Amino acid sequence: PETQASMEQIQADNQLAQGYMTVEAIEALGVMPEVSASRDFGSQRVQTTVAATQSALSAHGYGLVVDGIHGPKTQAGLEAFQRDHGLKVGYLSAEAMSVLDLLTRI
Repeated sequence: PETQASMEQIQADNQLAQGYMTVEAIEALGVMPEVSASRDFGSQRVQTTVAATQSALSAHGYGLVVDGIHGPKTQAGLEAFQRDHGLKVGYLSAEAMSVLDLLTRI
């Protein structure tokens, strides 16, 4: 909860979209994200939360491409999953991670 609150405060201070970590929010922190040039995840075990979330949502029938980028389709899939499972809609919460069994995918 403290991390989420801090992230939302940074987003509010910088007039950014709130609810989940975006590239813009990361840049507001002064961190330069590294984006993988390869989109071929094949049999690799991708070690990112976004890719793991996309994989889990796809396994639940939400049809996302696993590219490790949290874009509008990923957010829409997450929100649909949350609505369908009676969870708070918005960011990737601990409850959503639990229902998705996300930690086994990271």
